[in-house]
Amino acid sequence: MIYRSLNMPYAISYGICVWGRAAKSYISKLLVLKKRALRLIYSAPSDAHAVPLFIESKILPVNMFYFDTVANLMHDIWKGLAPSPIRALFTRSNEIHGYNTKHGAKGNYIRKFKFLNALFSRTGAMLWNQIPPN
Repeated sequence: MIYRSLNMPYAISYGICVWGRAAKSYISKLLVLKKRALRLIYSAPSDAHAVPLFIESKILPVNMFYFDTVANLMHDIWKGLAPSPIRALFTRSNEIHGYNTKHGAKGNYIRKFKFLNALFSRTGAMLWNQIPPN
């Protein structure tokens, strides 16, 4: 409860779709801080494994939290609930042409701008396209 009210909204979740693919050195520092916070909350020794603490607290590590957030954002884009500037970054493949292609029926997303590959648009399109249509 303490972790979710103090650490989660400000330190980790704010803008994670933008900075979540940062260099591994930055993400690992956040992961270390997250592990330390969990050990303090559960009064675990400093050398205790963090995986059981993550499972017990139902808190995701930084990289998994990033993918979870991006997947939720892609769902919002699919349902038309995301802000229009973010929705404008993606086009469904079946909206480009009417040909019956391998992925056209599913409505896979195509990234509009190649220079945004480092942002969530690449990861989001890849995650969404991996979800089975059923």
